[in-house]
Amino acid sequence: MAETVVKTTPIFYKTGETIFKEGDIGEKMYIIKSGRVEVVKKIHDEEVVLATLEQNSFFGEMALFGDKRRTATVRAVEDTELIPINKRILDVQLLRVPDWFVAILRTLVLRLKETNKRLKSRYTISLEYSLLKVFFWIIHLYGEREKGSTKAQLGPVIREVQTVLGVSKEEAMTKLKDFSFVQLIKFSEAKNEIFIPNADKLKDFLLFLQGKQDKRTRLTHAFEALQKDTVKMQYFEKIYRLLTRKKGEKTGA
Repeated sequence: MAETVVKTTPIFYKTGETIFKEGDIGEKMYIIKSGRVEVVKKIHDEEVVLATLEQNSFFGEMALFGDKRRTATVRAVEDTELIPINKRILDVQLLRVPDWFVAILRTLVLRLKETNKRLKSRYTISLEYSLLKVFFWIIHLYGEREKGSTKAQLGPVIREVQTVLGVSKEEAMTKLKDFSFVQLIKFSEAKNEIFIPNADKLKDFLLFLQGKQDKRTRLTHAFEALQKDTVKMQYFEKIYRLLTRKKGEKTGA
């Protein structure tokens, strides 16, 4: 990937050096020519490593699409050489590709920014609810309809879930295994794919979870209609107990 960009002077960082901090204003994205970096976010006064990126990976790209405030800290895990890309360089590169591809790229970025805003501001009911909702949004953002389900690549979905909710890859994967166990979301690491087998079922379960914590939700017509389906409600209660029991087992509760 580095060979396709116009010439720019590489930047070197030694092991442990910070490239930028969460909250900084950024004007560039970076391509890793050599070395490794880690993406870190501060959550409840603790640092959580969201991802480790290696050669040919890139980061900081949202700064070139209007979202200049850095949402995480990035530091070098080992001696690292980066290729900085500013908006001028990006625009030169975009001139080499068809207009329709540029339009798709910009639309995807704008959609992701809008999704991030909505997810960060709304999903505070529980970690299970937040993760399920974010998985649902991101899979639909990146995925394609296939044989009645929505399927996407696992890697990009996990990375976006980490960025939006500020959870580690390990925590996201642990929860994803729980959701797969109750057949809300299915995935395969070997095939690098993730899919929602039944979107209506997942949306109903999200409504069920929301009603567990929010009295106003229980007064809506949608929730009242869900309550009338006693078989489905009993099934969701079973899923809920399984998820919370598995959480208790992991925490030693």
